[in-house]
Amino acid sequence: MLAGDGADTADFMMDKTYIKYWPAEYHSQSAIEACLALRPKIKDKTIDRIEIKSFEAAVSIIGSEPEKLRPTSRETADHSMFYCCAAALVDGDVTLATFEPDRLGDPKLLDLIDKTTILEDPELNTGYPAGIPNDVSITCTDGTQVNQRVDFPRGHARNPMTDDEVINKFNRLAEGVVSRSTADRIVEQVMSFDKLEQIDEPFEFEVIEP
Repeated sequence: MLAGDGADTADFMMDKTYIKYWPAEYHSQSAIEACLALRPKIKDKTIDRIEIKSFEAAVSIIGSEPEKLRPTSRETADHSMFYCCAAALVDGDVTLATFEPDRLGDPKLLDLIDKTTILEDPELNTGYPAGIPNDVSITCTDGTQVNQRVDFPRGHARNPMTDDEVINKFNRLAEGVVSRSTADRIVEQVMSFDKLEQIDEPFEFEVIEP
């Protein structure tokens, strides 16, 4: 599919596709990445406060409602910038396990959530929707202050994931849903779509029952 009438034949919308690197709402991706970048800089320190500057869409969707401060379901937790950033700082990653029911009440996560403020920043509004700008500042009890801004998180069209990163993400998400052999067949077929003369034959696979 081309970007529009008169577009260059190489200007495919596929090349402008965003892929979420972490299994969380898209507007949180750059905030998660910023927190992960800051985490090694505050190792073994106690966080006093976290300030996240963001853009209007992110604040209204995942950074302002009271339930985002105390999520009680996966659907709310993965749409809470508070929760996702706290998990990134505590765990050093955000995965499907981050949103398991027994994690939602983790005192370490709730403590960081209570120390987090999310504010709309006019400057960052100008960077959206071309980018997904989030600016994270962390102050520690010993006075250490660190800051990281991310405009184009991993997976954004201007910071694309590699094929290996996409395949690794698929394999993580497919684990326990389909067999490894099925997952491998899916990857093999999808990665060869450009070489197929036709793709109308159904692809059958067996789903693992929970």
